[in-house]
Amino acid sequence: MADLPDLGLRTSEAIREGHELGEALQDTGRFSPDVIAVVETGDETGRLPESLAHLADDYEEQVAHMVKNLGSLIAPLISIALGGVVLFIALAFVMAYLSVVIGFAK
Repeated sequence: MADLPDLGLRTSEAIREGHELGEALQDTGRFSPDVIAVVETGDETGRLPESLAHLADDYEEQVAHMVKNLGSLIAPLISIALGGVVLFIALAFVMAYLSVVIGFAK
């Protein structure tokens, strides 16, 4: 995959040659079909900045939702790990106590 500055140069050259912005972005292979559709629609209607702002808001909501879900998934794992640590410490105390009791019994 080409680096981002190279893609920007190729996209701007394609636009100078008369290609549509959506078509130029699609040729890079770095953008999802949703992004291409929004760019093409915004370009056709003359409201590209508003369309891109709406797309950015949608992506921001998706990221916020993913972060919230990730936190919900990590919380049980942390609880299990903490329970394992507490169990290990409790077993260490019990084993030490048992070895002392067994030592007195001999």
